[in-house]
Amino acid sequence: MGVHELDAWARMVTTTYGQGWYEGGLRNAASSVEPERTIAAYDGAEIVGGASIYGRIMTIPGAATPVAGITLVAVLPTHRRRGILTAMMRKQLTGLHESGGEPIAALNAAAPPASGASCVHWNSPRTRARTSLDLSRGKHVSV
Repeated sequence: MGVHELDAWARMVTTTYGQGWYEGGLRNAASSVEPERTIAAYDGAEIVGGASIYGRIMTIPGAATPVAGITLVAVLPTHRRRGILTAMMRKQLTGLHESGGEPIAALNAAAPPASGASCVHWNSPRTRARTSLDLSRGKHVSV
């Protein structure tokens, strides 16, 4: 996504989360997100969905490892139930895997009504296996 689209993207995110534009911390989106790691879904020229990745470090037993912090995931209410969120998550996780990016992607749902779950995604380039762990329900699911 281009830097010139960040304001429209941030307005869509704050609208989706039920925040006023000036209340949200995204009014200066260019200083808050990494545009090259931010995606948007469009309906014509209108941004109707989006997600971003922040580079983070997570401490695991015996080491610290880079983590792709998936955040600010949003789809406008008028465009839900159309597969937009699924397509965006597939694009981000596939892109991480193919680029050899961070070995772990973590999502902390910012809007509990959306999912109420936290999720960690392991991406192993050596085995090309992907595994997800749903931390809210304590079960392990292979994908």
